[in-house]
Amino acid sequence: EGDLWKQQRRMMSWAFSQKHIEKIYPVMVRETQALVESWRDGVKLDLAEEMNRVTLQIISQSLFGKNQLDESK
Repeated sequence: EGDLWKQQRRMMSWAFSQKHIEKIYPVMVRETQALVESWRDGVKLDLAEEMNRVTLQIISQSLFGKNQLDESK
């Protein structure tokens, strides 16, 4: 709330602009498809953990151009 919230919102607003979202859309699709393809029938998943993982992948690919979950890269 207040001034701190306004300052933080201004700092992050670029990341949610239409232009930026269009730029990272292919990364979002690719990483989501890879996650879904890794799932196996009958295996129970922690959906919150899976969403956290795909979010980390999208952020790391779009900001740093690398896979944060693959330590060999």
